[in-house]
Amino acid sequence: LLYVRIVKPLFVLRRPYRISEMRKERGDTWTMVMQPDGHPGFRFRPGQFGWLTVWGTPFKITAHPFSFSSSAAVTDGHVAMSIRNLGVHTSKMHEGPVGRRVYIDGPYGAFTIGNPADMHVLIAGGVGITPMMSMISTLADEGDKRPLILLYGSKDWEAITFREELDALKARLNLTVVHVLENPPEGWTGERGFINAEVLKRHLPPHYEEHEYFICGPGVMMDAIEEALGKLRVPISKYHSE
Repeated sequence: LLYVRIVKPLFVLRRPYRISEMRKERGDTWTMVMQPDGHPGFRFRPGQFGWLTVWGTPFKITAHPFSFSSSAAVTDGHVAMSIRNLGVHTSKMHEGPVGRRVYIDGPYGAFTIGNPADMHVLIAGGVGITPMMSMISTLADEGDKRPLILLYGSKDWEAITFREELDALKARLNLTVVHVLENPPEGWTGERGFINAEVLKRHLPPHYEEHEYFICGPGVMMDAIEEALGKLRVPISKYHSE
């Protein structure tokens, strides 16, 4: 209790960040870019998260966990979190003005790339794209040449957060993006509905058990994907959920 309520908040208080950019994204999402204020920042692994305090200090129990959406290979210490309007708290996050001092307790989490694999398969639903963007951007900055497939489920075409950014990243990576739309526009020829075993079979190369899978999205979606991977005889050690 002493460490959690006094020692840790003191450490976080002495290493503040300042909002340098507040960027509007598709899908009712805002990206908050933060620069370390008076310190070099910290290193994190793509896919990890931090506890963010925008209103108040680390001594108040007001922090909320958000995944980092920026590349982990940056050298200036800045970090970004992309936050979707999903409730009372998140609906006000974009009101944090540029220049405001904020606090980040992190990094935390084991949902990270690192295990050897012939390729990575990222499966995201909605705001679950956030840690995936960190992974993809990091792999691009590191010059990783392994195949990378992103299966991305969204409600409709206009709600696809990072749609343009993902298109741009294709030029830097061996990246394939498969959009699966619940409500596709007229004339849509891509995947529709939800990501399932049949969608995986259509877009993944054979030897499913050799790939590394990362799944992030609504609980119902993650349960369905894990069941689908089981049908494809993918060992449980090969997929990770957040």
